[in-house]
Amino acid sequence: LFVPGGSMANMYGMHAARYAKVGAAVKREGHSAAGGQLVGFCSADAHYSYSKGANFMGIGTDNFVAVPVDHTPKGRGSMRADVLEEMVVAAKAEGKVPFMVGATSGTTVYGGFDDPVVLREVCDRHGMWLHLDGAWG
Repeated sequence: LFVPGGSMANMYGMHAARYAKVGAAVKREGHSAAGGQLVGFCSADAHYSYSKGANFMGIGTDNFVAVPVDHTPKGRGSMRADVLEEMVVAAKAEGKVPFMVGATSGTTVYGGFDDPVVLREVCDRHGMWLHLDGAWG
């Protein structure tokens, strides 16, 4: 899939993630087909297009949650998978429906890289889509 830029690529990823979580019913019933408020997660240093996408898709910007980042030399600007796991569990306890994680392969400001292998493990445990934003310019 070729798109005109990173923002649109992230929105396509969000759209695919929503469809993967909710299924075709989302076309007819909207977000209520999810059985609860959809919630997504991305790095606190992720591109602003995730917030734009949450607004555009009607998920709500408050429901696309920024996960803290490890800016130590060892962490190299990666999303904290341990905190992500805690946030997902908390969202489920609140009756929300976690549907995706937006990972980054080179953040705009810091050039940080999330660890897709570790994030994939979290996503698999909780039935979430993993989208990797690789538009680093």
